[in-house]
Amino acid sequence: MATNRKEKKRIIIGTRLALFTPIQDLKGIILDHEHAYGWKEEQSPRYDTRRCVELLQKILNISVFFSSPSPSLERRYILRFSTIETPTPSAPPIVIVDLRESFSTGTPYITETLRETIAARDPNDRILLFHNRTGYAGSLACKDCSFVISCPNCALPFTHHKDADGHDLLRCHHCLAIAPAPLVCPSCNGTTLTTHGKGNEQIEKTLRELFPSYKNITLQTYPVLDTLLWDTPGEKPITLIGFIDVLSPLAIPDFKTLDNVYQVLTIARTIASHHRASIVLQTFSPEHPIFDSVTFPAHELEERKKMRYPPFTRLIKLIVKDANADNAQKRCEALSLPFLSPPFTSHPPKRGKYYYWYRLLRVPYGQSLTPIIKKLPQDILIDIDPETLL
Repeated sequence: MATNRKEKKRIIIGTRLALFTPIQDLKGIILDHEHAYGWKEEQSPRYDTRRCVELLQKILNISVFFSSPSPSLERRYILRFSTIETPTPSAPPIVIVDLRESFSTGTPYITETLRETIAARDPNDRILLFHNRTGYAGSLACKDCSFVISCPNCALPFTHHKDADGHDLLRCHHCLAIAPAPLVCPSCNGTTLTTHGKGNEQIEKTLRELFPSYKNITLQTYPVLDTLLWDTPGEKPITLIGFIDVLSPLAIPDFKTLDNVYQVLTIARTIASHHRASIVLQTFSPEHPIFDSVTFPAHELEERKKMRYPPFTRLIKLIVKDANADNAQKRCEALSLPFLSPPFTSHPPKRGKYYYWYRLLRVPYGQSLTPIIKKLPQDILIDIDPETLL
């Protein structure tokens, strides 16, 4: 909130760029969805809106409010000695199901528990299911030589889709490249190409076959959850929230992945409590500590402390990019600074014309970054407080 020269109160609502609006006599800032990935700019200048807000708070001595249905672990740690206003909604009924059961029922990824829970609902009920896998299948590979059909730009497996007419199509969800599905293997000319993993398109097909009269079952990816925190006029109440494979994102080797899944679960519990809905969580790891909502944050903070990840140190990601894969790796290996991590490739390893290699530098909080940055070569990119290591 700010006041103009005539002392009229003004409220400015905007994206992260609104933070740089020239405002006289700024009184306060509210940053909603503090946990969201989008507050960090991934292109130069790689600023973190949350840190900019904290800096403005110190400079201008203004009030700052961070709002989130599930605060990030970093924010929880920063405010561990402060008051965090947390609503205490009634806990919704939650059932955790071992996903391995589904492979003996003839309907992989749809367990008997989930099937019976859906069948117990009225066909007109609003049922939300979530699966963080787009497309029809995760990849297309050759059975003869194990060659995986990959994107030429990113060197990652294409996601297998089916278009409206049922034709096979390959898409890269990193660079958005599209290619027709080959009939023979590009490597060995074999004809036994097979798909791996079930995407949303395939699971939707199974659900339509199992529940033909249910018209209000929707299958979404995790980011849609945030939009359901507010009621839409005219929408029916939700009676069931289900996750096909709730821990599938853990296949992504990133230090924030567990926290991201925990936020998804917390938001799902909030929505279910508001609508008085039930939750079914299917997973291959039913004993995972993430399902204990009370103890998990402390458990994960302890793990990050052991690995010297934020919020216990600051990270600087050094980025080397080169049109030649070997040159990118050699330049990254040649970086010489104390306490540098071993070099590792990005995910995907290639983006567009360039290959990317990274190294991490861990810096204690409070230590000045300027002397360190001055020692770095001018031909590398620097990402301070990276949101991801991929």
